[in-house]
Order: sequence, then C-alpha cells, then structure tokens
Amino acid sequence: MTQPTNDIHSQLTKLTAKLLDGSASKEELRTLEELLSGSADARRSYLRQTLLHAQLGLIAKETWRPDESIHPAGDTSILFSQLTASERPARRWTKRIISPLATGAVAAVLCLAVFAVWPVRQPPQMDVVDVEPVLPMIGYYDQSELPKTPVAVLQEDSPMPSDPGERTLSSSMTLQLNNGVAHIESLQGASIELRGPVLFGLASSDNGVLYGGSVRTRLNGTGSSYSVEASNLKVVDLGTEYEVTAVDDDLVAVEVIDGEVEIQARHRLPLYYWNFESPTTDQPDIVTGTVGTLGPAAKIVPGIIGQGAVEFNNTKQSFVAIQGGTGESVGTGRFACASGVTVEALFISNWTAEELDYDEIFRKEDGVCRIILSFQNDADRNDFSIPLLTRGPSLSFGLHLEGSGYSELEIPLDGQNGHPTLTEVTDGRPHHIVATYDSFSGRKAVYLDGKLQVEHRFAKGSMIRSGGPATAFIGNHAYHEPFRGVIDEVAYYDFALTAAEVRSHYEEVLAGNNYFRMSEEELKRPQWEIVTRLKQGGRQLFNRHTALPVVVGQSEPEDARLLVERSQNTIPSHISRLTSPISRSGSLNDGFLLKDFSHVSTFATMPGPQIRSTWSGFHLD
Repeated sequence: MTQPTNDIHSQLTKLTAKLLDGSASKEELRTLEELLSGSADARRSYLRQTLLHAQLGLIAKETWRPDESIHPAGDTSILFSQLTASERPARRWTKRIISPLATGAVAAVLCLAVFAVWPVRQPPQMDVVDVEPVLPMIGYYDQSELPKTPVAVLQEDSPMPSDPGERTLSSSMTLQLNNGVAHIESLQGASIELRGPVLFGLASSDNGVLYGGSVRTRLNGTGSSYSVEASNLKVVDLGTEYEVTAVDDDLVAVEVIDGEVEIQARHRLPLYYWNFESPTTDQPDIVTGTVGTLGPAAKIVPGIIGQGAVEFNNTKQSFVAIQGGTGESVGTGRFACASGVTVEALFISNWTAEELDYDEIFRKEDGVCRIILSFQNDADRNDFSIPLLTRGPSLSFGLHLEGSGYSELEIPLDGQNGHPTLTEVTDGRPHHIVATYDSFSGRKAVYLDGKLQVEHRFAKGSMIRSGGPATAFIGNHAYHEPFRGVIDEVAYYDFALTAAEVRSHYEEVLAGNNYFRMSEEELKRPQWEIVTRLKQGGRQLFNRHTALPVVVGQSEPEDARLLVERSQNTIPSHISRLTSPISRSGSLNDGFLLKDFSHVSTFATMPGPQIRSTWSGFHLD
C-alpha cells in the first residue's frame, strides 16, 4: 500500500533532521536514500531543509590565529596539540565558525541533486579493507575521528597539560616547553627528558623528532628502544643514555652519556613506488612489493615512462586499490607519516572540470586524517582551503596537521599569477605533479612540471596525522570520484622532497627516465644507513641535512656553511657513503664549545666556535 503524501513528507523531515544532527542510524539513512531516489519532490524538500540548516549554521565568530610559536613565551604548559576536535578553538583559516553538518548539508545535497548517496561497498572479488565511511560525512569526505595511537605517558612531575586528566600522549603530538623540565615514558620503555625551551614531536612509541632545543633519552630495559630524528639524521640507541641538541637549523650536537649510539643517514628514496610495469592486474610497488590491484574498468596502457601506465575511464570500477600499508589506528601502517610527506605522479588528464567533479590522483581516507591529491571544482564548499581559494577548477593537496586540522592547498587553474590554465593541464600531454609537506619548516607546497606553484607555512613542528585502516586508492576514492586519463610513476615518501629534487625528477622524466635513474635493487635499500657510531663520552656535531660529521675549527668557520651549501644543492641519495667530515684542520674527535647552555653541563669547553642560546634555537656566532 502506498504511503500518504503527508506521511512521506513527515518521515522525510524527521530523517533529514536526524541526518543533520548526526543521530541517524544506517537503516534510517538507507530509508532516506530510498525516499530521495524515488521522488523529485522529496529531493526539493530535502534541499530546502538542508540549506536552511546550513544558513543557520553560518554564525560569524572571531578568527583564531595562533602566534608563529605554538605557545606564548611565558606559558608553562607543555602540549600544543592535545586538544580534541571538540575542544580546539575554531579553525584558524576560517572567517567564521561553520557547523560541519551545516557545511555537509550543502555539499551533500548538491551531490544528491545529481545522484543519491549510495553506501560505499567493496566488490566481493577484491581483498581490500572495508572502506565504507563512518558518518558524519561531507559529500565523500569522511569526518569521523578515528582512534589515535598512544605512544607515551607524561609523568606527574612534569608541567600540567591543558587537561590534567590527559597524560597519555598519542602519535604526531608535538610538545613545546618554554621553561622547566618535563619527563615522558615511552610505551617502548624509554625515559625522555625535555628541558625548556624545546620543541619535540612524538612520531611513534620508539621514535621522536627534534625541532629545537635539547632532548635526553635513557633506556629502562633490554627490550626497550628509542631513536631521535632530525631531518635526514637519526640517532639510534644501542642500549644507551644520550642527548641530542638542535644547535640551529643546520647543525645537531650528539653526546653519549652511557653506552653507544648509531648515527644514521636517510636514503632519500620512496616508501612506495608504482611504475605499473606488470602486464597483470596486480601491480607491485618496486620498494616493498605491495600490490596495487586494478579495478575491472582500469587497464594497462603504454607507459608515460617505461612499458606501462594505468588508464582510468571515469567510472566507479576504474581504480587501483593498494593491498597493504594500513594499520589499526591513526599513526599506524606504512602509509603513516609524521614529520613529512611527498606524493609524486605523472598524469595525462581528460578532466571535465564540471562543478562538483573530482578526479582523484591519490587518496587515503582515514577519517579526518586523510591524504588527498586530486582535481577539484567545488568552490571550497567544505571550507578546507588554506589559503582561501576563489571559485573555479584546481589541483588540491589535502593533509591533516595536528594542532591545525585538515586543510587543502590548491593550485588555481586560472592562468593567473604564473598558474597554468585548465586547458594547459588537460591538453592530452604528460604532466609531473609533486605535493610535499615538511614539519621542520612547516612548509606545504605543490609543484607542477618542476615549478613551484603554491606554498603555505604552518607553525614549525606541526606534525602530520595520517595512516590507519582505510585502503589507499590511485585514480579513485572508495569507488567514487574516479580519474579520467592516465596515471604513471606514483611515488610516496615519508619526507618532503626539496625543490632541487623535484626539478631533478622532472628533468629525468623529460629525458625519458624514471625519477631516480636507479636499478630496482638500489630502490630497495633500507630507509636509513649507518654513518658512524659514538661511544660513551663521545660528542660530535652533525649536519642534519646530510648526517655527516661536522668539524669547525676557529680558523675555518666557513667549513660548516660549505657543507650546508653542498647539501642544499645536491640530492643526497648516497650521502651515507661519505663518512668523513669536511674540514682541512679538524678530525672526527675534535670538540666544540657550548656557551650559555647551562643544562648541558657534561660538555667540556674545547676549541671551536662559540654558540649562543636564544629562544628560537642555538646559533653559531
């Protein structure tokens, strides 16, 4: 029996209200979808109700813009990123506070005007993680907060966090201490001591990231471990107590109080690299063998570089689903990056650029901790753009930064200010796209064809929240927003490529080579390689960009600068092979002087340059 019209309208109103306040069950959502898909009148009624809700949500508020430093200098609290989404002040890039559901109503209803929001389901033949989004959603943006990964505990003798009841620290938190002492116990059994001023990030339970100041760690058992990262340098304990000091933006001092440490250099190579050379539907990445499985509508075609690439025909079944790299919570899995990230690809685009049309190059949707690189034309309906973008088509790079939330940096395809036009990017020719973020500088950037197009600076030390249970996709997003065109040479890194590296990769592409000009075996090398070891009582300066020892004699203070200049103008993929310091007068055992740095009392006064202490860091005079 057909329901009376009044009953349908009443039911539609109630279900829409439940959707907007976030209380709708999955069964109620299915009912709502059926009502909307079966009646144009129902869709118009839904549109009116959701737009009214959205308008009521546009309440002007004062914009929150934090200082460049995460805390004011007189603040003795320790955490800048511990606030939950509900506690955190309004997002700093918005001009007003907008209810997420109000914004979602606008985006969702515009999508529903064209098609119903059907539940995302996996084809039964695909062995991938269930990526059915958890509501609430904004369009196809999953706005759920997935569980964070605990990595350490703040000890009771430390300065109080913003919420005294919250002493469990999660991955990607950055701790800023302007003065005083804080003690942390990692879940891997290491004791960590911070003395202000210091800026220190918690990447995982066995790894921290030093941005400024000094950190001391001590292992509490044979099964414990902890390492400290400083850009391309990592200090790895071998059953030790040691201290690492960020002298300035280029130099790091390491002292071993007890035991021994390894100094390791990063091989600047990708975590994943899919070149699509396999003739089958399973495409292993070169580095780990992780398979990207082609959907039924995706196919291998002659490569932009090499033998193969993937063609996508803008249908739901046109995708590459990555069979691995996931974890149980945010901060876990091989795709989880904390201190930096780069997504790189070649593409030939036939994007339509119609309003609300999205063509995904890469996307991993772990709730609000997503990583996205895509073509978009949505006039920033979700209020994600930083800086704000005017209407029109764009290339967008989205990332969640702890303390700032999720935002997108976009290249407007308008031909203005040196940006390309839509016609130029969809001209049927190959293009090279690179999207990067570096927490050591706070710089987020997008390059096209070797040229920097857009960049934005966040606070130094703002770490990435990423990783988790969602399947990563190339050329699609959970069977929605498919790409139209060809994608090749997809590389994913846990650090930011430099401008010189981006330019070098582009030049290799122009010459018909892959980015690296290396054999597959070379690309499989470990991420980190030993440069040297320091034993108890050892102390040494290192360049954080190359991880090489630095010896600076008073007669030749320019040696350190020469090393820095060299590191900035080369691609240090093989720097770990160079283990001798650049100095004509010094040796590996030469010391240095730390002046006005009272909490490092174990350093001896020895010949070398004087070092002065400032709030922002420690700099050579």
